[in-house]
Amino acid sequence: MLQAGLRGAAALAFILGVGGMGACADCGGGPTGSDDCKEVCPTGTVCEQGTCVMPPCADGFVDCNLMAADGCEVEIGSDPTHCGDCDHACTADHATPACSDGMCVIGTCDAGFDDCDGSPTNGCEQDLTMTPASCGGCTTQCVTVPHSTATCADSMCGFACDPGFRDCDGLEGTGCEADLAAPATCGSCTNTCAGGAHATATCVDGGCGLACDAGWGNCDGMASTGCEVDTTTTEAHCGACNNPCAANETCEGGVCTTLTCEAPLADCNEISTDGCEVDTSTDGAHCGMCDHACPAGSSCVGGTCSYACRAQPDDPITGQKCPIDTPCTLYAQCGTQQNAPTFRYWYCSPTLHTCQYLPQTGGFMTAGGTCAAQLTFKQLSNAPYDKRIVPPDGVAFRTGTSLAFEVVNSTGTDLYLDQIPLTLDLAGTNPSRFDVNAVRMYQVGNISDYGDGNNATLLVCSSPQTPFGAANTFTLGTGATGGCGASTFSRVRAGQSQRFIINLAFSASATFIDGRQYRLRITTPLTGVRARLSTVGPSAPYTGCTLPAIGIIGSYLVFDTP
Repeated sequence: MLQAGLRGAAALAFILGVGGMGACADCGGGPTGSDDCKEVCPTGTVCEQGTCVMPPCADGFVDCNLMAADGCEVEIGSDPTHCGDCDHACTADHATPACSDGMCVIGTCDAGFDDCDGSPTNGCEQDLTMTPASCGGCTTQCVTVPHSTATCADSMCGFACDPGFRDCDGLEGTGCEADLAAPATCGSCTNTCAGGAHATATCVDGGCGLACDAGWGNCDGMASTGCEVDTTTTEAHCGACNNPCAANETCEGGVCTTLTCEAPLADCNEISTDGCEVDTSTDGAHCGMCDHACPAGSSCVGGTCSYACRAQPDDPITGQKCPIDTPCTLYAQCGTQQNAPTFRYWYCSPTLHTCQYLPQTGGFMTAGGTCAAQLTFKQLSNAPYDKRIVPPDGVAFRTGTSLAFEVVNSTGTDLYLDQIPLTLDLAGTNPSRFDVNAVRMYQVGNISDYGDGNNATLLVCSSPQTPFGAANTFTLGTGATGGCGASTFSRVRAGQSQRFIINLAFSASATFIDGRQYRLRITTPLTGVRARLSTVGPSAPYTGCTLPAIGIIGSYLVFDTP
C-alpha cells in the first residue's frame, strides 16, 4: 500500500503542474514549491507526506529488486524466476520451466524427455530414448515377445533375449524363439546336433551329445558311429560299455551268463562268442575232453583216440606201421622187427609205451658173402639214433645227422670219395621231400660225432638247394656244387678206412609240423659210387660190396611242435 500511495502522490503532483527535474517534496522545509524546498525525490518516486516513496505497482507487477529506477520490473504472473512472488524461481527436471498466472509450469522438455504424468513437480520425468514403457512417446509402449525382455534404445523399441535363448530367424514377432539347449540350436544358431545309429541327438551346456536307445551304447566314444554296440548281446560291453563278461560267459539281455554245453559239445577255447565250438566225439585235438589231443596217426572216434595205422600193412621199404610216439602195447603195432639182412626194427618202448625205431646194430658188417670190392661201405655199430628237432631254435636244431658209416679203401692208392647215391625215406605226418633244404657230408674222427656232427667235424661237401625236388633219390657230389672229391676231407687212405656222417638240413623258413620224419639210406645195389685219385683228378666209378636189401640205413629225424 505504501508503494501504491507513493505512486499515487507522484501522479497528483504531476497533475497540479509541479514540474522541473521531478516532483518536489516538502521534506521538513517550507511549503511545496517554496525556495526552501529541501529535497527533490528520485525519478520514479513521489513525495508523500514529506517522504519519497515508490508509487503503487500496477496489478501483476512487482518491484523485486527494490530499485526505483526500473520501477515494478517483474511480472510475477509469467516470470519463472519470480513466479507468483519475488524470488520464487521455477525448476523442472529435464525441462525448461515456465510461469503461467503466477504458477510454475513446464515450458519445454529436453530432447528425449517428456512430461508423461502431467505433473510439473517432477518435470519431464520420462526418458523417451530408453524407457520401454514410453519409447519415443508417452503412449508408445514396447511389446514383450517370447523369451525376451522389451528394450528401448534411441527411442526405438527392441528386445533382449533371455539367457539360453537367441533370435535366430530374425523375426520380431517370434522373439527369441531358439532354445540354445536344444539339439537344433545347440549353443548357437548354426550348431545343429546330429543323431546317429540307435541314438537321439542331445545338447548339454552348449555341446552336442547322444542319448542311446535302450540296449545300445556309444562304446567307441565317436558320435559319427552313433550307439554302435548292442549291450544286450555283446560280451565286451554287456549291459554297459566296458563291462566285459568272463571268457566262459555269454551276454544275454545285458547280463553275463555262464555258457553251458551239452555233451559231446564243449567250449574248449573259453570264448563265448563261438559257443560250444568243439565236438569232443570227433575232434582229434579235444578227444573226449578239452585239450586231450590224439597222437599223430590217430583219429578221434566216439571220444576215444583210434589209430588207423594199426590196420595198415607195414611199409615195404622201411618196415614202419605207425608213426614214432604213437601209443602202443605191442611191437607189431609199430612195424617190422627184423635184424639181418634188412635191419628194420620198429618196437613198442616198454617205458614210454610209444612206437620207436631201433637203428641197425649189425656192427661193421660187410655185405654178405665174399667182398672183393675196391671200396667197402660198413654200417657203424653205434649207428645214429632217432633224434627230435624242435624248431626254430638256432641253426643247430635245423639240421641233424641221419647217416653214419665207414668206408674201407682196399686199393693201393689214396681215394677221394666223390659221389654217393642216396635215398630219402619219409614217414609221419604228411612230410614232403621239398622240406629238405640241403644234404651235407662230414668227415669225423671220433664215433661220438655220429649224433649231430658238432664235435670237430670237417665239411666234405654239400648238395644244391632242395636236392630231392625231382625225386626221393639224389647222388651227393653232383649238381652245381660239384663232386665231393674236390675236398681233402673226402680222402680215404690206401688200405685204411674213414668214417663219415651225412646230415639233413632244413630251411629256417620251412613249415615245421609235429610228427614229420626224414631219414637217408645208401641204396643197394651199391652202384653210382665214384672216387678220385686226387682232389683235382677226374671222377671214376669204383665197385663196392652188395649191401643188405635195405641198404645202409640212417636214423629218422623227427620234428616236434615248437
